[in-house]
Amino acid sequence: MNEKQLYNEALKREKSGKLDDAIALYKKSLQQNPGFRPALMNLGGVYGKLRRPADSIPYYEAALKLGVDEAVHFNLGSEYYQSKNYETASAHLIACLKINPRFLRAHILLAYVYEARSLPEKAEVYFRNALKLQPGSRIAVLGLLLNLSERAKYSEALGICDQFLKQAPGDETVLGLRAGLLMETGDYQTSTEELQRLSKESPGYASFGDHVQKARQSSDEESRVFFEGVRNRIQDRSKTLRQKIEERKRARAAGKKLDTAELKDDAKDMMDLSLMYLFSGESEKAMQFLVQAKKLKDRSTGDS
Repeated sequence: MNEKQLYNEALKREKSGKLDDAIALYKKSLQQNPGFRPALMNLGGVYGKLRRPADSIPYYEAALKLGVDEAVHFNLGSEYYQSKNYETASAHLIACLKINPRFLRAHILLAYVYEARSLPEKAEVYFRNALKLQPGSRIAVLGLLLNLSERAKYSEALGICDQFLKQAPGDETVLGLRAGLLMETGDYQTSTEELQRLSKESPGYASFGDHVQKARQSSDEESRVFFEGVRNRIQDRSKTLRQKIEERKRARAAGKKLDTAELKDDAKDMMDLSLMYLFSGESEKAMQFLVQAKKLKDRSTGDS
């Protein structure tokens, strides 16, 4: 068989899920013609599916030398992101968008790369770019909500929720996040009512955690990578907040009486943690921290 025949057979194996066979056939195709770009691209893709960026990147880089297009830059951006080489990932995703400014997934992934580089303002720009291209993009909405909430831009985040819910009024995850954002703005009553209504009236509640699990199984590499990254950020944020709350608990157990400012600070930490649990899909824990936050808020008001 010549390189094209080997390539076509490899493609069949890949589509049927026989990735090891596909890899072997793609490599045989390249043995016959080292400059056969489709085989280089597909080998990079198969190793990408296997989450082996160290193997994937050389094939994509070889394909890039043979020809430049949006796909090779996007794929390299994805693989360098997986490798935590965020600056190189940014460069490739920007190059992708120069070729095709309407490449939705490139905007979303570049936003998340900027999050990883601790550049949330730039991340916000690309999340918003994605929503201009596709107002109903759920990944872009969730990413922007997390971005804004972590920067305490709760009113803006509520606006994003309300805008999205006009198109998808039954999206229970975004409804739950909206309730958490209301809590952050101090509207405890409405927040509690909405969370209770969701838990009682929505037995099929689709938690954010469920979406993370689905994303991990998705054939859409960009979506899976994005959601896993969000989950990791949530876990880091939750750990930091939990440590602070535990320190305050130990101080109270040792007989220290917290002043009004400390009580308000604790209440705010618990509200933040409650919102993080909403993002992670753990609505019961979110409610627990919301109740504790409200108690502390009431105590601080009574003490003042």
